[in-house]
Amino acid sequence: MWVSIAYRPQTSNYTRCQRVSCTLTFIMLSLIANAMFFRAEGKDGDIEYGAGIQIGPFRFSLKQVFTVYTSFISALIVTPPTILLIYLFKLSKPKPVDPKTTLFKPGERSTKIRVPMVHDWLEKQHQRSVQLEKCLVQKGYPSTQGLKLPYQCTYLAWFLVFLIWFLCAFFIMLYSMEWGKKKSEEWLTSFFLSCFESIFCLDPVKVLLMTLVFTIVFRSNSDSKAIIDRSTIIKKYSKSLRGRSGGMRLAAPPLAKGHLKKAKRLRQKELQMNRAIRDTILNLLMCWIIFSIAYSNRDGRSYLIYKETMDAFIAPPNKNYPPPHQTEHELPKFTEIKKQHDYFEWLNKTVLPRMFPEVDINNETLHWRLQQFIEGGTKYRVGPPRLRQLRIKSDRCKNEYMDETKCYKNYNEPDEETGAFCIGWKAGPCDDKESVYNFSSAAWNFTSAFDIWGITIDGGYNIYGGGGYIAKLDVNMLVSQKIVNELYLNSWIDRHTRAVALEFTLYCLQENIFTYNMFLVEFPETGGAFVYYGIHPMNVYQHVGPMGLYTLACELIYIVYLVGFTVMLIVMIVQQKKAFFSDTWQVYDLVFVILGYVAIAMYLVRHVMTSQTMSVFKEDKKAFINFYHIALWNEMLVLLLGILCFMATLRLLNVLGYNKRIGTVVRVFKKAGSQLIWFSLFFTACFTIYCILGWLLFGAHLEYYKDIYTSLRTMFLSMIGKNRFTEMDNTCPYMAKIYFLLFIGFVVYLVLTMFLALLSKAIDDVHDEAKKDTGDEMVDFVLNKLKRLILVGKSVKHLVKDDESKHPAPRSNNARIVYTYRGALEEIRNALQCALISDPRGK
Repeated sequence: MWVSIAYRPQTSNYTRCQRVSCTLTFIMLSLIANAMFFRAEGKDGDIEYGAGIQIGPFRFSLKQVFTVYTSFISALIVTPPTILLIYLFKLSKPKPVDPKTTLFKPGERSTKIRVPMVHDWLEKQHQRSVQLEKCLVQKGYPSTQGLKLPYQCTYLAWFLVFLIWFLCAFFIMLYSMEWGKKKSEEWLTSFFLSCFESIFCLDPVKVLLMTLVFTIVFRSNSDSKAIIDRSTIIKKYSKSLRGRSGGMRLAAPPLAKGHLKKAKRLRQKELQMNRAIRDTILNLLMCWIIFSIAYSNRDGRSYLIYKETMDAFIAPPNKNYPPPHQTEHELPKFTEIKKQHDYFEWLNKTVLPRMFPEVDINNETLHWRLQQFIEGGTKYRVGPPRLRQLRIKSDRCKNEYMDETKCYKNYNEPDEETGAFCIGWKAGPCDDKESVYNFSSAAWNFTSAFDIWGITIDGGYNIYGGGGYIAKLDVNMLVSQKIVNELYLNSWIDRHTRAVALEFTLYCLQENIFTYNMFLVEFPETGGAFVYYGIHPMNVYQHVGPMGLYTLACELIYIVYLVGFTVMLIVMIVQQKKAFFSDTWQVYDLVFVILGYVAIAMYLVRHVMTSQTMSVFKEDKKAFINFYHIALWNEMLVLLLGILCFMATLRLLNVLGYNKRIGTVVRVFKKAGSQLIWFSLFFTACFTIYCILGWLLFGAHLEYYKDIYTSLRTMFLSMIGKNRFTEMDNTCPYMAKIYFLLFIGFVVYLVLTMFLALLSKAIDDVHDEAKKDTGDEMVDFVLNKLKRLILVGKSVKHLVKDDESKHPAPRSNNARIVYTYRGALEEIRNALQCALISDPRGK
C-alpha cells in the first residue's frame, strides 16, 4: 500500500489518487484506534513513566511496553477496513467509454511544419497512430475473469473514505480535549509505531501470505489482472501494416556518434552514483552502529562520578563541627601527604568517615542498609576497602668510603619482600594470641598476586607488583578504625615500605556505573612521598533498560555486518589472490574486520571476568572485590572501540572520494608523500635532540623534564602553545630563555615552515591537475538527478537543456523536426517499431 503510491503499475485501474486516499484512511483509523486505548488520568491527563530513550517529544521505556502493545494492536485493528477499501477500488470495473472516442481526431494534423516528403510520412504515421489508438481504446478493458464489482462500487468506496475521515477527525478532537502534554506525546508515539509496524511488519507479511495463498489455491496461468491484451493488438495491427507495406520491416534509426558517447558517459555516471550512494549509506549506518556501541561503553555521566569521588577523597572541602563549637575543621587532603603520619591521618579523618557514614545531615543515625553506601547515599560499597603494601628486603651496602651499613634500595618486583612476619615486622614464630586479640594479624603476611587476581600497578615513580601485604578493612566504621590504629601503632609503614595502595569499588545504582578507586602513595628510597591515584568509572552491565536493548540490537547488527564483510573479503582474496594486498583500501578493510573480531573477543572476556568477580561478592559480602583487572580490560576495550570509530570515519574518505573536494585532500598527501616521509625523519631528529637537551638542563629541578618521555610530552605541548616557560625561568633564568628562543625559532618556525612549503607545492600541483579535469562533480550530478525526479514541466526541460549545453552532441545534417504531438508520436512510433520488428508468425 505504501510503496505502490510511488510505484503504481501502469495497467491497473487502482489509481494513485485512490491509493493515497486509502493510505490517509489508514492513518486516520490508526489515530483514532490509538486514542481509544488512552484514557485521562489525573487532573490534566498526564501519566508517569520511568527513564528511557527520548527523541524529541517521543519517549520509549521498558515501563511503556503498553505503548508498543497498543500500537501493534491498533495496526492490526485498522488493517481489515483498509484492505476492504483497497479491494473496493481495485475490483470495481472502469467507467464505460464510448468506443468512437479517441485521443486523436482524424482531421487533426500539425500546422507548424511543412517539410516536403517528411510531412507526407508524418501524415501516414499519424493516421496509423489513430487506428492503433482506436484499437487500444476499444479493446483496453479489463478481462471479466474472476470477481468484478460494478462501477458504482467506486462511489461507495469514496463515500466510506470521506465518512471515515470526518468521523475520525471529529472524535480525535474530542479525545484530545481530555489529554495533557504527556498523554498527547504517548499517543503520538503509539501512532508512529503503528505506522512503522504497518510499513515494515504488517504489509510485508500480508504480501507474503497473500502470495503464498494465491500460489497454492489458484494454480492458473491466466492473467486475471491484465488490462490490455497488447500482444493480440500488436499482432493484428502488425499484420495489417505488413499487408500495406509489402512485408517490409522498418529498423530503428541509429543514434549519432556524439549522442552515443553522451549516453555512455551518462550511464557510467549513473552507475558510479548508485555505487557511491549505496556505499555512503552503508558506511554511515555502520558508523552510527559503532558509535552507539562505543558510547554505551563510556557513559557521559562518568565524569560526574569521577568529580564527586575526587571531592570526597582527594581534596575534600572543610568540615564544620556540630554545635556548640561551630569551628571550621580542615580535612587532610590526599595530595598533601608527605610522610607516613600524614597517610594515617588522611585515612582516619577523610577516608573512613566518608567510607562508613553513621549519621545523616540531621545528625540522626542511619539505618544499617543505608550504611552500606558511602557519604551522600548515591554509591554502594561493593565489598570492604583494603590496604596493600609493597616492601623491599633488608640489605646491607658497602663502598670504599664507608663501612658496611644498612641501606634501603629501590623497589624491584623480583627482589621484593615476600616473607611472613609477626606483628611489628618481627621474625617468627608468632604467638597464637596475635591472631585472636589483633584485627590486623593477616596484614603482616605476604599474599601472592595469583591469589588475589593482582595486576602490576604503574605508579608515578615506579612500577609495582600485583601482590603484597594486605590489610583488609571491615564493612563498618568501628572495626576499620581499630585495624588502621593497630597498623599505625605497630609501624606497618616503615623505611622498607615502597608503596601503599588503598583500593575499593563503588557502584552507582542510579546510573549503573561501577567505579574502581586506587589511591597509591609511593615512599621512595630517597625519602618523602609521591601520590598517585586512579579513578575508573565503567559500565560493564550495558544491557539494562531501554538503552541497553538498543545497544544489544546494535551489537547484533554489527556482528551480522562483520560476518557479511568477512565473507566478501574472503571471496575477494580467493579471486584476486596476491593482487588483493596491493590495494591499500582493501588491506585497510581487512585490518578493520580483524580489529572488529578482536573487540568482540575482548568484550566476551570482560563479561566473563565481571561474572566471576561478582560471583565472589554474591557468596561473601565481606570479601574484597578486585575490579582492577576489569578496569584495565575495559580501558583497552574502549581504546579499541575508539580506534574502530576512527577507522570507520576514515573509511568514509574512500566512499566520499567521488567528491572532488574530498579527493583533493587525499591527492595532496599522496603527491607529497615521499617528501613528507623524509621531512618527518628530519623533524623527529631535531625534536628529540631538543627534548634530550631540556631533560639535561631542567630534569633535576622540574617534574615536567624528569625523564625523556615526560620531556617529549612537555615539548609537544609547547608546540601547540601550552608551554612551561614560567617554571623554567624560575629555575634557571638565563638557560631557560636561550633554550626556549632556540626551540621556538628553529623547531616551531623554521621546521614547520618547511612542512607548509611542501604542502603548498603539492596543493599547487593538484590544483593544476584539477583544472584539466572537465568531468562533472558527482555531488552536482546527484543533485541534478534528484531535481529531474522531483521537478516537472518546464523545470525538467531547462535541466535537459543545461545538460546538453554542458556536453553538446555533434549536429546532424538532417534538420530537426518539431511538431505538435511530438511526445505522443514518439511513443506510438516505438510501439509500431516493436510490432513491425516482431515475428510475422506471432511467435
